[in-house]
Amino acid sequence: LITGYGLDDRVYIYPYAGGDFVSIFFVTGVGDFRGLDWHNDIAYALGDNPDDVHRYDVSTNTQLTVYDIPNPYDDPRGITLLSNSNVLIVDVAYNRLVEFNTAGTLIRSDALHTNNTHASGLSVDSSGNRYVTDASDALIYKYNSSNVFQNTISLNTENTNPQGIKIRQNIMHVLDNTPDPLTDRIYFYPLP
Repeated sequence: LITGYGLDDRVYIYPYAGGDFVSIFFVTGVGDFRGLDWHNDIAYALGDNPDDVHRYDVSTNTQLTVYDIPNPYDDPRGITLLSNSNVLIVDVAYNRLVEFNTAGTLIRSDALHTNNTHASGLSVDSSGNRYVTDASDALIYKYNSSNVFQNTISLNTENTNPQGIKIRQNIMHVLDNTPDPLTDRIYFYPLP
């Protein structure tokens, strides 16, 4: 389980069973680090200043390539790699799910639900459904593989500021950010 967010460009790696982190991975040069996805020892780090995706080889801790996020999308928050190797981000300024390929070509852009106004994290399940956390109402918004809204999923009453989500092995891991970094938590939910 991997999570990271903020200005320190650090990614913390946790065991699935919970407990303290087991290692730290640094994604240097990302600028306002906003999210991460990880596949086959390749990390895809989302930056907001400038708006791009940095691809890293985790085993050597080296940057491989940088993908520019297509204009006009300039406030990315969550990222996931799709099964077709395209990149999907959630852009909060335009309130959209944006898919583009590794050449930076826009594939599609779809509006989020009108109440999903503070999108902050994004993940995809094995069927291609998309899950977007929202920091304003503490809900997860579920969209199908065509980005059509399906329903919302309620969170634990203490999970009030969800900033990230990753789905692994039919479990939703939701990162909750609090004013005191020492009380940040990862909540585990079964995939509905």
